[in-house]
Amino acid sequence: MMKYLLIIIISIIALINYPHLNKANIESDLKKNYVSNKIINDNKFIKNKPQQETPNVDPRNIQGNDIYIKDFFSPYYFSNLNNNFPYNIKGSCSYVAVSMLLSFYDTYWNDNFIPDKYESTSEVVENNVLNLTDSPGAKNEKDINILKDNYSNTEVLSMAIDYNDTILQMDLLSLGIIKYGIYDSSSIYSCSTLLSTMVDITYDYFLKSTSLTNNDINIIYDSSNSNQMRNTIVNKVKQGIPVVVSASNYKGTHAFIVYDYDEQNDELYGHFGWQGDEDSPNPYTHISLSKEGYGTFHEIFYFEPNISHSHSNNFHAYDENDQIIYICPCTSVIPTYISQDSNYLDVLPTYSWGTLIKEKWFDDIELHHNLYILNHNEQIIYEKNNIYDNICSPAMRLREVLRDF
Repeated sequence: MMKYLLIIIISIIALINYPHLNKANIESDLKKNYVSNKIINDNKFIKNKPQQETPNVDPRNIQGNDIYIKDFFSPYYFSNLNNNFPYNIKGSCSYVAVSMLLSFYDTYWNDNFIPDKYESTSEVVENNVLNLTDSPGAKNEKDINILKDNYSNTEVLSMAIDYNDTILQMDLLSLGIIKYGIYDSSSIYSCSTLLSTMVDITYDYFLKSTSLTNNDINIIYDSSNSNQMRNTIVNKVKQGIPVVVSASNYKGTHAFIVYDYDEQNDELYGHFGWQGDEDSPNPYTHISLSKEGYGTFHEIFYFEPNISHSHSNNFHAYDENDQIIYICPCTSVIPTYISQDSNYLDVLPTYSWGTLIKEKWFDDIELHHNLYILNHNEQIIYEKNNIYDNICSPAMRLREVLRDF
């Protein structure tokens, strides 16, 4: 398992008793809190609060869902997260990004990151969890029929109070509004929130709404300098660890998830947290950062779970009796197909199979594959043991055998 080099120490403040919320008092307190937050926060960070509310991607830069990192679950999950995440409302992109990160870990690592009441419906698996049509995630505003084209700031405040026990984004947003006063009723980006505050909100959410404790998850935060943060992002993404990023281009500052990396071209890709047309794959799930001009990073954070993996029920299939069976992503360590990534006449062709053998689900038992090729008499004519990868470049003999199949 991963070694944890950084321990974050926080003070736990008692949460407000939610059943006795008073909107009038909250609105009065918000005016005071927002003024104090403006004074306390550095002006640079005030300017760089993530706030982009609507898609601003150049259609020529939309990449499709072809991922580069294929050894880990994260790229498969986020590239196919088409619908099951919140809408960006009044600059709530930080909340959207955190919601997506929580839903990933709820599916990938432990089913306690999101309460069942916030989860989207379980997704049907036809072949395996790597061949998804839509990743499971969190219910959004459309799912509970409160979505509209434009909201007033008063409406958003009411939604955060009225639906904080119904959908994930409103739970997080209510914490930001009530406990931290992060709400500017005079701005069109009234929900804009720094990632540093989102770290505190996320810890509070664990205590308030889940069975997790703050000791179960390390949240690693950085706002040092842009180049150093980019190096951290690349390093983590290459290990299958998604990173919440606040970055800016000439259009403004936005928060989103970075999860894929093209090493050959030194190119990062992210899920930008915008909804697309529900009748077609979401075009904003796999976007090049550099082509959109996101080269300046302000804040980042990522999770390091201290708890062991436990199976999730966010995927399901049907058995021969048409009964539902639940499937955890960790089953993707089992190879389900073999494909040839290059011409079999190449000197060293490469073969791959559908497996995430490098994933961290079974680090403690050093799970690996053994590959055997048999002839027509079921005699072993080639074997390769202790494979910790999803590809194999076999010797000439195996190439000849596979060519003859």
